[in-house]
Amino acid sequence: MPGQKINFTVTLPESFRSRVQDTVIVEATTLTSIGSKRVASVIIPENQTTATGEILVGASGLFNDQLTLYLSAINVKNNNSGIHYLLNSNKIDLNTGNSSIPVVKDNRMGIRISWENRITTNNVRCYIKKSSNQEFTFGNGTDAREFKSYSIYNSQLIGSNGPISEGSIYAFNPTDYTLRIGATSVNDLETNPIDLKYRVVFVLPNGDTKIFNGTYTNMSNTSGKLDIVKFTKTGIDDTSDYNSFINLNP
Repeated sequence: MPGQKINFTVTLPESFRSRVQDTVIVEATTLTSIGSKRVASVIIPENQTTATGEILVGASGLFNDQLTLYLSAINVKNNNSGIHYLLNSNKIDLNTGNSSIPVVKDNRMGIRISWENRITTNNVRCYIKKSSNQEFTFGNGTDAREFKSYSIYNSQLIGSNGPISEGSIYAFNPTDYTLRIGATSVNDLETNPIDLKYRVVFVLPNGDTKIFNGTYTNMSNTSGKLDIVKFTKTGIDDTSDYNSFINLNP
């Protein structure tokens, strides 16, 4: 997703390393379909053959898109020979889109649920249900455009209008949680029914990102709520962790 960092590893061929022992700088590039380009580089010390770096994903103009990642340039630090080095790189295509990712927070997991708007706005309702069947609304969706963003603190759920209380200081105790989406009015959807593409992006407190894509087929104001992703929260406050993520509608 735009703004997400991707790890990449550069490995020099032994045939090249046997002839060039100097420090080598290799550039990587990501490119989206609308021409959004991001560049990063890694330094491979002399006599070593590999290094790992991070590169950003640029902006996209489509809900579902492809990002191309490839190595784009190479240079030798102390190039006194007058030799100009070129490289040929394999290209890796990755799924992306115009959804953005939540900001990393030390004490919470960020959740962003986004969906496709083709011509007019789809006002999707978002819910979270505990294993005890208690359910809470993330927001009424009437002001929705492309996405809504929510975060789960270690001790409470945060919705678009602030904390959502469970009547306890330890709201959202360790248990299983299920994210759900639906529509309650015929006016919520640009067509009724609709095959609605959606995406869920999680950012864990340690910066790890998890992305789930799906389609709510024949979604209407009478089709009910669709379970889309399930996860488990363990621990409270500083001991909190989030794991066992399951795509319920792949």
